[in-house]
Amino acid sequence: MSSPSLQSANALKKVPAISPQSIPSLESPAAAGAHISETEDDANNLQPSGLLNHQALEGRFSLGNILNADQEPVQRQRSRDESPEDPIELGLITPSLAKSLFDSFMTVLNPYISQLDPHLHTFPYVRAKSAFLLSSILAMAAKAFNYVLYIKLYDHAQDLFSSVFRRGSKSVEIVQAILILTYWKEPQDTRVWTSVGYAIRICMDLGWHKRAYCRSAAAAKESEAQRQERRSIERTCISLQTGRPWMIECSEFIESIENWCNDALTIENDQLLGAFTTLRLITSSAFPLLATKSRQRSLSHSESAPLVSLLDGRIERWEKKWTEKITAQTEKSCHEFLIRFYGTHLRLQLHTLPLHGILVSDKSDIDHHIDTVWVAYSSALNMLQLISRFSEHVCFAQDSIHVMTAYSAAFLVKVVYFFCLAGKH
Repeated sequence: MSSPSLQSANALKKVPAISPQSIPSLESPAAAGAHISETEDDANNLQPSGLLNHQALEGRFSLGNILNADQEPVQRQRSRDESPEDPIELGLITPSLAKSLFDSFMTVLNPYISQLDPHLHTFPYVRAKSAFLLSSILAMAAKAFNYVLYIKLYDHAQDLFSSVFRRGSKSVEIVQAILILTYWKEPQDTRVWTSVGYAIRICMDLGWHKRAYCRSAAAAKESEAQRQERRSIERTCISLQTGRPWMIECSEFIESIENWCNDALTIENDQLLGAFTTLRLITSSAFPLLATKSRQRSLSHSESAPLVSLLDGRIERWEKKWTEKITAQTEKSCHEFLIRFYGTHLRLQLHTLPLHGILVSDKSDIDHHIDTVWVAYSSALNMLQLISRFSEHVCFAQDSIHVMTAYSAAFLVKVVYFFCLAGKH
C-alpha cells in the first residue's frame, strides 16, 4: 500500500501542465466565428447578413465561402519558422517576474478599469489564451512597478498589436489587450480613439452588438467556465459604452446593466462598470443636445437652466447611490474615488455649457448668473480636492484622470482671470 505522499505525487504526475498550447488560442481569424451565434432574427433575415456564409461576411471572399454553408474554416497554424509570441518564451522576462507583475496588475491596476475577472483570468489561463493580452498586462504592470522591463515589454505588445491587425485576428482577449494599452498609453501616442474604434469593430464582427442579458434560467445550462467567459465578453462590451459617442448602439442589454451588476457571478469590479454605464444612460440624451445648443448659441440661459438643473440632480443622485453601493463593499477604494471624480467632472462640464454663452455674450451681466459660475467653480475645486483626498490612487489611475485634472485646474485659472479683468472694468 502506497503512502499518502506517494499517492499525491502520482496524482500530480497525471495532471497535465497548463501551457500556452494546452488551451486553444482564439487569436486566429477562424476562431473568431466561434463567438458568433445565430439568433432567430438572423435565421429569418433575407439581407446578405442572413443569407451568406459567416466566412464571406468576415471578408473571406471566394465562391466556395459564399455558397458553401458547411465549409469548415481552415485553422491557422504557426509555422516552424515563425517566431514565438509569448514574452516568457522569447526571454523578455522570467516566469517568476512575469507572475509577480501579473499579480500586481490584477490587484492594483485592474480595479481602475474593471476589465478582467480575477477568478477567470489567472496567469496560466491568460498565458494560454493570448500572448497579446499577457504582454499588454505585463507591459502596463512594468510601467507602474518595474520600469526597467517596461520598454521591451511595451514594444513587444505593440508588435503583437500590429501582427493582430495584419492577420485580421479577432477575440475577446485581443479587445481587452487593445483597451489595456490605451488606458495607460504613452503621452505621444495619439491613436487612442482609432484603436478603440478598431476594438469596437472587432466586437461587432463577433456579434456582441446583438447580445442580450442572459437570464438565470439560460445561465443554468452553462458550465461555470462558460458563464465566466460569457461574463468576460459582456464586461468588455460594457466597458466600450463608457466613452465617447455611442459606437455600439444602446441596446436592451446595456439598459439592463443594473440586473447584470446584481447577477450571481458579479465580481466587485463590475460595480464600477455599472456606475459608469448608468451615468452614460442618464445623461446621453440631454447632454449632447445642451452641448450643441450651447455651441450654436441658440439656447438662452433661462431656457437651459431647467435642463441643467435636471441633469445636475440626476448626477447627484447617481453619485450618492453608487458611492453608497461601493463603500458598502470596501471602506476606501479607487472605485469611490473614480465615481466621485467622474461625477464631479461631468457636473463641471454641464455647468460650463451655459457659462460659455454668458461669458461671450455682450448682453449678459455676469452678476446675474453668479450661481452658475459658483457651481462650475466649486465643481472644479472639488475635483482638485478629490485628487488630494485620494492621492494614493492617483498615481495608478488611467491617463484620462490626469487630463480631467488638468482641465479643472485650467478652468479655475480661466475663471479667476476673467473676473480679474471684469473687476478692472
